[in-house]
Amino acid sequence: MSPRTYQTEQLVRLQASGQSDLEILEDLRDFTKARAKLEIDYANQLSKLAQQSLGRRRWHDPRNNQTNEHISSQLVYKTILEKADSIAGMHLKAGERLNASVSEEIKAKCQHKKVHLKKCAESHSRFQDRFHQRARDLDHLRKLYSDQERITQYQLEKWDKQKDGLSKGKKSFKTITKSKDEIKERVRKQGQKVEECQQRADKARNDYLLGVVAMNAQHKYYTEKTLPDYLSHVNEDHHAQIKGYMEVYAATHREVAQAEVDFTEDISASAAKIDKEFEESCLLGDSLFQDLFEVHFEPFGKDEVRDIDNGPMHEVENTALMQRYVNNAQKARNTVEKKKKAIASTASMQQFQSANIGDSDAAATQSIEEVVANERAEMIEAEWEVIRNEARIARLESVGVPVPESAAEEHLTATEGDAHSLASWRGSSGVSLNASQAPPGDATGSINSMDADFDDHAVAQPPTAAPPRPSARPVSNAFAPTLLAQYAYDATADDELTITEGEGLCEEFPDDEGWTCVRNSQGLVGLVPTSYLASISNSSSSPEPAATCIPQVTIDAGPVAIAQYDHEGTGDPNELLFEEGDRITVTQFDEDDDGFWMGSCNGRTGVFPSLLVELEE
Repeated sequence: MSPRTYQTEQLVRLQASGQSDLEILEDLRDFTKARAKLEIDYANQLSKLAQQSLGRRRWHDPRNNQTNEHISSQLVYKTILEKADSIAGMHLKAGERLNASVSEEIKAKCQHKKVHLKKCAESHSRFQDRFHQRARDLDHLRKLYSDQERITQYQLEKWDKQKDGLSKGKKSFKTITKSKDEIKERVRKQGQKVEECQQRADKARNDYLLGVVAMNAQHKYYTEKTLPDYLSHVNEDHHAQIKGYMEVYAATHREVAQAEVDFTEDISASAAKIDKEFEESCLLGDSLFQDLFEVHFEPFGKDEVRDIDNGPMHEVENTALMQRYVNNAQKARNTVEKKKKAIASTASMQQFQSANIGDSDAAATQSIEEVVANERAEMIEAEWEVIRNEARIARLESVGVPVPESAAEEHLTATEGDAHSLASWRGSSGVSLNASQAPPGDATGSINSMDADFDDHAVAQPPTAAPPRPSARPVSNAFAPTLLAQYAYDATADDELTITEGEGLCEEFPDDEGWTCVRNSQGLVGLVPTSYLASISNSSSSPEPAATCIPQVTIDAGPVAIAQYDHEGTGDPNELLFEEGDRITVTQFDEDDDGFWMGSCNGRTGVFPSLLVELEE
């Protein structure tokens, strides 16, 4: 069963549960209304109605819907119908009371329940759409991984044939006029191409593995936290109101005749056992919600690697990934805290409105409910983002990728006392792959296979391929603001910038996931939320904004390199992106022999892997 099919079946089951509650409520109203009429006409038709109502529904097994402490509302309703057959001697007062206190109130409740179920279904459908998008992303990563492995195997077979032909002295008709040195050079270049393909295949495998881990982590959190919260939000006070309706029903009979005291006490006692948590536990106790769904890594072809490769060739890349996921997790935690405060503030506003205005302003009440629903959805998405990134961090750390010390301290502070902290994922990060780990001495790039001198060098030298995002620092460029701060923002991380409302800012470059790098009038550079900014061209405070904050710099012509492959980057703003065939002017070669050069292409300047290009002769 695919993740999307699994989630769709859960959504259908949840919608059926909400519809069942609504049907029970409507049945209870119909029964009470008819019962009031029968009380006026006396009890001659009461037995017939009860039997009809009993046969109208398919009842659940009572053994699965009651305990010594709790019982479902459906079974309580069934008990009422069974007891109603023995009741007689009703009069007009009892019928009028039932009409006024139960029937009409249930009618209003049913209308509200229908609207509420529709809103909840739409909200949960958005969650399903986002989950399906993650599943499609995982399928895409798996396809990239399989394509790269296929290319690598093809290039490797081609290289083996060339080496075999060279060793046996054979020449094809294409190389009959070429010297042996030229043939050796072709073999050497083919070997380099094989090595480059292997590196891309390793990166695709790592991305696929991390996607699998993130998918499993998100689904586990969805099952354990998001789904129960959603079910609680759907039910609202439904069971409490049903309990009240049934208690009114029992009280009416108690006033009519003392002979019915025993019956009314039974109904009242049963209604008191109705419990919201019990009803939810009965539904969630189904195997569909109990069995945890996990995505497993599926190796392609002859690939024997079952874990993330953290060998010397991938240390820089993995360290950059670790920093990226740590930053994303911290941003998501900040978003969760902000959304919690916003929801609490909106709830206080709603309570104040209810106490002072009442329900007369229905439009304002609906607007507040929509704001709360949107804030809650964004908070849940941020919580999922935290879980996904923490799972990736734990997986990278388990293969030896170090967590930045400052980030580790912030993480321990943010997740202290949280059941879904990073420590909880370390014990289960390897289970989701459902495959044995690579042996310590295997040629998969294990750090343990390298000598101590190389390890010391790797630790001592900072990674230069994927430098961290720029922290707040002075910049000497001329200040020409193009953005206006709509709200004040206090920085919560080293790479963020504190701004004040109405402050003019200069855009450096846009970052991913809703952040923009800006520079203030003091020359400090840092990240701020994009939603806090507005273009000066759209503001009345500045008629003609500058076209850009970054002055044009003329770079002297240098060596030119031709891109042999596309470079899409890892999301770092300092990387230079290009496509196969682009001409790149190299401005600085790697001084530390880290495999990265500095260059410019298409008006942009940044670092890029030297393995992806060839210098033009």
